[in-house]
Amino acid sequence: MITASHLIRFLPMLVGDMVATDEQLKYWDLILKLLECMSLIFCRKFSESTIQKLHLCIIEHHHLFKELFPDHRLLPKHHLMCHYPHIIRQTGPLVSLWTMRFEGKHNYFVQIANHIRNIRNICYSLAMRHQQYSSHMFKNIEFIDGLKTDKIDSVTLSEFSESFDIIECLRLYSEHVDCNMETQVFTTRQIWYRGYNYKCNYVVYYEIGSVFPKFGVISDFILLDEERCLLLLKEVVVEYFYRHLFAYKVIVTKGCFKLVDVKDLFIHESMELQQNCKLDGLYVISRYLL
Repeated sequence: MITASHLIRFLPMLVGDMVATDEQLKYWDLILKLLECMSLIFCRKFSESTIQKLHLCIIEHHHLFKELFPDHRLLPKHHLMCHYPHIIRQTGPLVSLWTMRFEGKHNYFVQIANHIRNIRNICYSLAMRHQQYSSHMFKNIEFIDGLKTDKIDSVTLSEFSESFDIIECLRLYSEHVDCNMETQVFTTRQIWYRGYNYKCNYVVYYEIGSVFPKFGVISDFILLDEERCLLLLKEVVVEYFYRHLFAYKVIVTKGCFKLVDVKDLFIHESMELQQNCKLDGLYVISRYLL
């Protein structure tokens, strides 16, 4: 399901190349300023400097809105935004408080009510269905917090095109100290870890860089055991942050690979490489400030 936050986050990638004139750029800057506020609001961790930056960002957005639309009054939502920095200081990240989780839970009951098409004692029917659903979920609770894999295949390291790099990296792990070309390893097409799905060609943020975050494109998976999985990553070089598209301009390196345990990722959300139909290059769009 595409939400309004998804749409505005990818809007610059969709239409950014068509915004060129000075008149268009004035209004485009308002959208970028809102995206800047959103990237801070959705953060998982906050420092005092980040909160101050959010406070200034909200003020600048509201001033720009009134400058561009002097005949329009600010909405109550704009006023509520002004309280976000104080609320974050008091209660922590706003993603723990937002109503999207309530809406998602409520949507389950709405769908069940539509499917059963019976309004006689509807509360009892919904409660019973929810208990059955909860029982099923709790029975498989290990898959929610742990590692779940797709079909597992056994291959030799020689079958990987970058086998020499993999062998050097695998020797750092006690399970494969003496590995060679004929060593058998287990691999899969996709995994789920803590509810997050990872597939080949997904982008992950595995380490803090000196200037920009360090991204990697998933090339393959190597399973060490039932609870540990290594991601074979093609290293991604961030050239710069392109504010007009509100995305990181990146280059996928050739021949540079890295093995990273899925548990050691800096954030567990995965992303995808994006392209604009008219602009050259690859881009990574982050949900929040990295």
